[in-house]
Amino acid sequence: RLFLTRGEMVVDDLPDGSQRRRFLVYDCVAAFGEKLIDKPFVERYGIITKSVVDPRGAFLAEAGKSGSYDFSKEPFSVRRKDFAPLAGTEKFVREFIPKLTHECDGLIFQPSRARYENGTMPHLLKWKFTHLNSVDFLLRLDSRGAGDGKGAIPRLFVGGERETLVDVREPSGLFALRGSHEDGDGDEEHPGAGTERLRDVAADGSTLRDLDGRIVECAWDKVARFAFDDDSERKHESGAHSSGAWRYMRVRSDKDAPNFVTVYKHTLQSILDDITEDEIVDFVGETLSKRRSETADAGLGYAPPV
Repeated sequence: RLFLTRGEMVVDDLPDGSQRRRFLVYDCVAAFGEKLIDKPFVERYGIITKSVVDPRGAFLAEAGKSGSYDFSKEPFSVRRKDFAPLAGTEKFVREFIPKLTHECDGLIFQPSRARYENGTMPHLLKWKFTHLNSVDFLLRLDSRGAGDGKGAIPRLFVGGERETLVDVREPSGLFALRGSHEDGDGDEEHPGAGTERLRDVAADGSTLRDLDGRIVECAWDKVARFAFDDDSERKHESGAHSSGAWRYMRVRSDKDAPNFVTVYKHTLQSILDDITEDEIVDFVGETLSKRRSETADAGLGYAPPV
């Protein structure tokens, strides 16, 4: 009974203040030993409920009554990731995502009739909220020969061919522990902290020394105020974009390598496009209206794609 699924692990904040790990399954590659890669996504998605979620739910309900199994001791629960027809895009953005108890960085537009493809899927579209469109970098400190370690400059790298590292230069290579939305009067953790302290300590308490050699997730902040911009040469190379910086979000303790350079470039293009949630909702609405008009002109009925 071999099952092979794809999914993502999230951490939900529960009403009682505790947290719970959940594995959200979004695709099924094999079930009962049968390969499903040639079946359309909508069928594979249905199998997740029929063969994974429902049987598991029935087992837990029965085991809970008899007390033969304590599911509360499981390291994580399992659910199917929610998908909706294209016509539900606005509701997803305006209503569904704000109610989630874990962070959601955007939408995935998955062709309903597509077969499973390993690696990059050219027909799949990922859209992220601008402030959460991120890249995982390797951060290293360049001390520039300073014996006391002061004045060290953070360098960001992505993966290259043959396990090499590529120095990040676009939109700039500058790094900020805090973003433009964080003022200089301190925060809850550091009340009364001035600009210099905010510049040196991230919201989670991390300093540059803490992040040296770590994989850090960063989002582009085009007006970052607390960038480590002492490197005049780097600012010159960055050109017109030098006022912005890659804003630190968190350490990726689950990763030991940065994003590959092609992933970085694709994400960078998305960042520069800067497509807002209003624009993506309007675009989907216009696309659906156009399809309705085309099918009506052809004398055909229309139903939103699954």
